[in-house]
Amino acid sequence: MCVNDKNDRPKPSVQKALLTLLAIVLIFGVFSSHANAEGIDSEPQRVLRVGVEGMTVPCAWTQSNDANGAVPIAGTNQYLCGFEIEYMKRICALAGYRMEVYKFDWDGLMMAVPAGKVDCAVAMISPTDDRRQTMDFTVPYYYADTVAVVQKDGPYAKADSVADLTGARATSMLNTTWYSIQVDRIPEVDKKPAMENVPALVVALQSDKVDIVLLDRPTAEGVVAANGDLCIAPMPGTGNFNTTKEETAVSIALPKGSEALLAELNAAIAKISPEDLDAMIAAACQHQPMEQAEDNIATLSFFEMVGLLLREYGPGFVKGAGIALLLALFGTLFGTMIGCTTGAVAAFPLDEEGSFLKRGCLHAAQAIVSFYVWLFRGTPMMVQAMVIYYGAAQLLGWNMNPMWAGLFIISINTGAYMTETVRGGILSVDAGQMEGAEAIGMSTFQSMFRVILPQGFKSIIPQIGNYLISNIKDTSLLSVITVGELFYRAREAAGQYFRFFEVFFIVSLIYLFLTTVVTYLLHRLEKKVFTTGNYSLEEKA
Repeated sequence: MCVNDKNDRPKPSVQKALLTLLAIVLIFGVFSSHANAEGIDSEPQRVLRVGVEGMTVPCAWTQSNDANGAVPIAGTNQYLCGFEIEYMKRICALAGYRMEVYKFDWDGLMMAVPAGKVDCAVAMISPTDDRRQTMDFTVPYYYADTVAVVQKDGPYAKADSVADLTGARATSMLNTTWYSIQVDRIPEVDKKPAMENVPALVVALQSDKVDIVLLDRPTAEGVVAANGDLCIAPMPGTGNFNTTKEETAVSIALPKGSEALLAELNAAIAKISPEDLDAMIAAACQHQPMEQAEDNIATLSFFEMVGLLLREYGPGFVKGAGIALLLALFGTLFGTMIGCTTGAVAAFPLDEEGSFLKRGCLHAAQAIVSFYVWLFRGTPMMVQAMVIYYGAAQLLGWNMNPMWAGLFIISINTGAYMTETVRGGILSVDAGQMEGAEAIGMSTFQSMFRVILPQGFKSIIPQIGNYLISNIKDTSLLSVITVGELFYRAREAAGQYFRFFEVFFIVSLIYLFLTTVVTYLLHRLEKKVFTTGNYSLEEKA
């Protein structure tokens, strides 16, 4: 027998593939060595992850371009600008870092630092004793007096002492010394619930929900510059809201145990003079969105403001709506898959004649499913988001991407509700179906997943549609973990111009459009499913 030695040689296609791979490796090696040669005398610049609240003018605000020294927000196509941004750019330059900025809600920022989501945070943070339990702080880089912002034509516009504010309706930001301590220093104060950001406080003051809002002086000056109907009460000094200089201190927050970074930041802070910082604040007040707008925002009518918002933030709203729809679709899909599995387990019949091991395993599986349903149906999705996103980082060291975390949260939350829906659908199937399947030789497992579950699934299709519609709206809850969906984008727009009604009017129409289209498509799907597939058994001749 002859052996064809051609089979022993590589084929031309294989040879070409090997040569191509070798060429790629050589080219990569050349460019890598060239890059290394260029950087041989300099080490890669270190990255400092900086957390910012980003909704407080003139401290830091969000915009769509890099004008006036704005820096990109990590993982987005948006930018942050403000005196805190300019200050941290100077700090990073002095300490030898490249700044990478991340945006959080105020409460999220206070959780992101201890969880290690960022290396430090700057947002006019006071180094209180309570905060020192979970965070380290630099030396103060600024001392910000607390002042009262009031309506210019209101009864407290000429208040020159805290006694003149007696009995006023007052509030401030949640989880701040302004609210927890200093509001209570107003005699007979009517203390209103705290709010989560400065734009919400401004709207409450303008709509006469409160008489006084306490803020630090730089933030108050930015608010007054942008809103001609507001002013700062003319109290001398701190207006008796601050009893000590330490209460006015503002520092950079770091995770506990950041001794080396703390020393570097303190050294950089010492090199920036108070005059330089004052100049940064003044420049930020001039560059804030209300000052840069071509139109006088305060005089625009409802429809004129809607048009401005659509021009400035329309692309952002569309992108946010796309993210919300994407998360809702895939979250519902994965939740349905989870629910079908857990629902089948919950409804799986117990075989009393089966082995002890099988019965024990089924009992254990059903107990786990019951616990899962109890846990995720009994807690709000927003709380789940906070616990999973920040808790996983703090306790387990898992630094989850906000989008993936949001998808995971929607999926497991939907799965918990879907479990009971699927279980109900399975129990609605006639018991004779299981008996008939077993009579033709199917096991209980095969009967459940091949006969019972498909029939039960058909009856729960309308409920799956309801979950999808709910999830489109519930994606707004994920804004607490910085997912850039529609509600998150709306808050950004509202924070720039302090026109909440127009912003949320636009956003409500977008949500209504999304849910209407999805409802229509689901109705078409239901008609198709429920008007086809009516079968009957025929006897063989």
